[in-house]
Amino acid sequence: MPLRILMVLDKPFRTDLRVEREIRALVGSGHRVSLLCERMDGEAERDDWNGAAVCRISSSRNRRSRWAHYLTGTLTGRSRGWEGAIEAGAVEQSSDVIHAHDLPVATSALRVARRRGAAFVFDRHENWAGLLAGLRDDFPPGLRRKVLWSSINSPAIWRHWEKRVVRDADLVITVSREAGLELPSSPRDLEIVSNYVDLDTLPAASPLPPATRPLRLCFSGVFNAMFALADTVRAISLLPQGSTELTLVGDGDDKASLVSLVHELRLEPFVHFHGWRPRDEALATIQRSHLCLLPLRDNALTRTTVGNKLFEYMGLGRPVLCSAVGVMARLVGETGAGIIVEPWTSETVAAAIADLSERPERLAVMGGEGARAVRTVYNWGRERESLLSAYRRLERARSGAGV
Repeated sequence: MPLRILMVLDKPFRTDLRVEREIRALVGSGHRVSLLCERMDGEAERDDWNGAAVCRISSSRNRRSRWAHYLTGTLTGRSRGWEGAIEAGAVEQSSDVIHAHDLPVATSALRVARRRGAAFVFDRHENWAGLLAGLRDDFPPGLRRKVLWSSINSPAIWRHWEKRVVRDADLVITVSREAGLELPSSPRDLEIVSNYVDLDTLPAASPLPPATRPLRLCFSGVFNAMFALADTVRAISLLPQGSTELTLVGDGDDKASLVSLVHELRLEPFVHFHGWRPRDEALATIQRSHLCLLPLRDNALTRTTVGNKLFEYMGLGRPVLCSAVGVMARLVGETGAGIIVEPWTSETVAAAIADLSERPERLAVMGGEGARAVRTVYNWGRERESLLSAYRRLERARSGAGV
């Protein structure tokens, strides 16, 4: 029997490929899906996306209000504004299931689910407490860091709320077996649904560009403390001038410092910032490159996360230069899709790039291995079945309970 599913995402929708894929899968299997998410400027409050009803709510732009929102959210585990919206959405849709994407809205979604007699799904995209701990390590020491990480950014407090959410959820979804193993409590039911790429939305793998100078490198993602981008930029300065170009697609908190570093090292002709781009443009930039970068820094989040970009790199036939961190390093090593650099420093990265620039045939082989792995194993066609299988168990459990 089809389920009426209310998904909750406390950020804009069309920036999350995982949520898009899950909606398509659930709607395609006959379920009725609605999505409650944050509204961006210019977006309609309500519309339809691939058969799902989308309702967007505006968050406060007032700095004091946002601070109060984050503080009460950390101390109580709840987001009162979102909780009211979730309640209203669950009533309007007569929801059988409330499916919360990530921890900040999970406790509120769980409370509404229990009040409404609905099943609750906790979709743990990332280790939220681990993310906060990683950001703390990159924040300047001092009173401000002490205040922030003992209040709204406290990993210990968020781990406490996550323990309760995982324990009480009817179904917990994580992105890797490593992420499942480090959950703070034992879930009633657990499913691994990884961020593998949807082949229907990805261009076919293409040959590498001709092996001429410069060697073109690409990083696509968020510029923040999760990635060793400064060391990556410094690596370019150690290579012969003009031998290598680096394109950075994206944006984030570290962009200003990276731009300053590029200026300091006089690398403007060789390091290019493209900003956020529509997905088709970002993928085209990847296709124009010879080698793609995944410079993860080691922390509790990066050890267990599985990012979309790795599988886009691989699926497009581009070899990957990856730091020796977590699940993604394991996958690069197991598939032969790239080279693992340990440790990721400017010197080791420069040495690896210099070596690969002299061996274009090896780049082509690794690119081919990555593309083959995505076509046969690491694609959404397989993960889609994992998601639907978990929902079938949820249906049976509700039917057995007479709901």
